[in-house]
Amino acid sequence: MTFSCGEVRDRFEAYGSETLTAGERGAVREHLRSCEACREEASAADPLFLFAGAGTAPVPTEATAGVL
Repeated sequence: MTFSCGEVRDRFEAYGSETLTAGERGAVREHLRSCEACREEASAADPLFLFAGAGTAPVPTEATAGVL
């Protein structure tokens, strides 16, 4: 599932209130990862959106070794 900018922006409120399906939430996050304009608008509407578009960063090997 993919959303256009308008479709993502229409879902900001529903995303924040956690009323989207898992698929819709994933599509919003995926769009925010790739669209800077929507990411900026989302984070201006609600700072929690800063985390919605954040990808997962690889964990450095030395950090993993330190935990283990």
